[in-house]
Amino acid sequence: MRVDPQRIMARLRLEMEEAEERSGGRNRRQLLGGGSPKEETIQVTAPLFSSRLFEYGPAANDKELLLSSNGGGLDIAKRMPLSRPLLFYGQPHSAIWILSNGGIGFEQSARQYRANILPSNVRIIVPFWNRNDLRVGGKIFYREVTGGRVLDRGQSEIRYQYELEVKVHTAVLVTFDKMQPVGTDPLPDENTNTFQLALFSTSNGTFANFIYSNIGWTQGAEAGFNAGDGSNFFALPTSGTGNIMYLEDYGNTGIPGEWMFILGDERIQRCKAGIKGDTCDEACKAGEFGPDCVRCCHCAEGACHEATGECKKGECSQCWTGIACQQKQSRCSNKGSKCAQNALQMTDYNKCGEPQYRCECLAGFAGDPYTECSVILKNVDECTRQPNVCHHLAQCSNTPEQSRCSNKGSKCAQNALQMTDYNKCGEPQYRCECLAGFAGDPYTECSDVDECTRQPNVCHHLAQCSNTPGRFFCQCPEGFQGDGISECVASFLYPFDQSHLLPSNEKDGRVMEWRLSHPLRIFGRDRDTIWLTNNGLILVKGAKNVPSIGDEQHKLDGMDVQGVAPLFVPIDMTSNGKILVEETTDPRILGKAAQLINTQLGASSEQQQPRFVATHALLVTYSNVSIGMTKTTKEATNTFQALLIGGKDRQKRGESSTVTFVQFLYRDLHWEGEEAEAGIMAPDRDNSILLPGSGTEGIEQLSQLSNARCVL
Repeated sequence: MRVDPQRIMARLRLEMEEAEERSGGRNRRQLLGGGSPKEETIQVTAPLFSSRLFEYGPAANDKELLLSSNGGGLDIAKRMPLSRPLLFYGQPHSAIWILSNGGIGFEQSARQYRANILPSNVRIIVPFWNRNDLRVGGKIFYREVTGGRVLDRGQSEIRYQYELEVKVHTAVLVTFDKMQPVGTDPLPDENTNTFQLALFSTSNGTFANFIYSNIGWTQGAEAGFNAGDGSNFFALPTSGTGNIMYLEDYGNTGIPGEWMFILGDERIQRCKAGIKGDTCDEACKAGEFGPDCVRCCHCAEGACHEATGECKKGECSQCWTGIACQQKQSRCSNKGSKCAQNALQMTDYNKCGEPQYRCECLAGFAGDPYTECSVILKNVDECTRQPNVCHHLAQCSNTPEQSRCSNKGSKCAQNALQMTDYNKCGEPQYRCECLAGFAGDPYTECSDVDECTRQPNVCHHLAQCSNTPGRFFCQCPEGFQGDGISECVASFLYPFDQSHLLPSNEKDGRVMEWRLSHPLRIFGRDRDTIWLTNNGLILVKGAKNVPSIGDEQHKLDGMDVQGVAPLFVPIDMTSNGKILVEETTDPRILGKAAQLINTQLGASSEQQQPRFVATHALLVTYSNVSIGMTKTTKEATNTFQALLIGGKDRQKRGESSTVTFVQFLYRDLHWEGEEAEAGIMAPDRDNSILLPGSGTEGIEQLSQLSNARCVL
């Protein structure tokens, strides 16, 4: 994160004013001689500045959550009525429950501790959800504030963070002071957890402020917001991992340890318009706009307005229309859009990585590529289409075969034009010349030049060259994007242009065996055989036990199988989608995967020897597959990948040094049913994992969320 010295200076000024107010103004300096005050500079050493808790405890007239609130048990909750409702995911709440496990809930049942609270069916806000034991030590304080410095500071922070003019009416402060874990002897104060939640009710909605003063233990703690519908939630970075302690060192406000959010009707917002990132320190890229840069704009040239998405030059890119270029033309929406005869369908990707399809007339043809492309030399009047096709003193006459200049000149071949030169004496000389993309005798025959065979390097070495009459096209392979001529760079997905296409004449349930040339160590055993199903399973055991989707036992956690499931759905293999598989030692793929894994393992990029070295991988790609059951309500396909990466962990010895990681990549997910699931099926079902949203409509969020790794 970028520390914001200006924001720290503003905070220090507020604290100085507050200190003076508490001391009754005793420290105020008097100006002598009627002079004007001089500007005072506050020197800030940013790394030394840490988060500041709001005043709390008995001196601040706080109430305390007592053990007696729950008969001395572990999970304690106390109802707190509010003078002004708080808005959370679009619903007002006139009371909250203070929870001993590090959060607030909106009903008493939220007090019960459970792991993996994000997401779940519990409506809750958790700055640091963990199993706290007030019997061992620590105190929890809470109060509602209706005036004074707390509201002033909250109003200042909100205006600075979001550039919004707001009026703060009330604030709720909940402080968790020196929290102790369950099942241990009391920890020293420096190893306990102290953090605070501030909720501000304003004229412009509700805002949340998480403040972390000290994080000494984690035990899988979670931090974020949960709507309680099983799908809508927001987790802070590192939530649920051992690295959650770094919430104390980072923040999205420019102050370490302080995080602020807008509790919107549909989503939690971190950053103001034009800014994105976990710590709100990245500007929107071209093609992005709005808070957190979550929206895409489609300008013909340049960036759009960071708040409205309007194109600064007023022109939309091809396929988009509307005031802010937000309406997609239907003819560009689907890959199956029919082009006219003598036209080709081209695939482009906008600046947000979304595919859009367009038609283009072949060389030598003109017209609307969606309805009719006519031959230029026969059906187009070049005399009106090309004003300078003849000399300015010559008369142009169009014929069904070609344009001619009426001065004495030789008849040119098809796909050639007559040119006029002048010799040293000023006399006109006429000649014929083949059009670009054609070669030969321009008076008898101009034949198409096949640039793809004549010029081996005309396209990028990764691109596919396609010749058409008069021109050629360079198309980057799937998994890459670029102009195809000068560059084809790896896109979000791993390249799969060398993958093997699996049979596509079956619907749900087909199981295909794949023998590995390089075994993968999965669930403690070396595996030389993988079974692939066309409903999204990649198995190492139990392939005969796979039921068809729709059977009663089709849930992942009920199957007697072992493996991974990037997306377990009834894929229709009779459509245009593809399932491709490839074993690879491609250094591009292994290098990219190993870099991600080492980052997740905490290995420094400055280390001479990386911790994990990838040696081989299995890539399974589901490209543009459609759902066989009628759960999709829109014309859309799904594209996702699973990469099993085998290699060596240098910090381990013997057989344990051979490990396999799995990475799931979701580019497009369009699923609105409740059957789709994703996860890892381990030999011990207690160690199996279901990804967020599995079995709910929220599974579409897998293409928007990002987690990390799973070691198999």
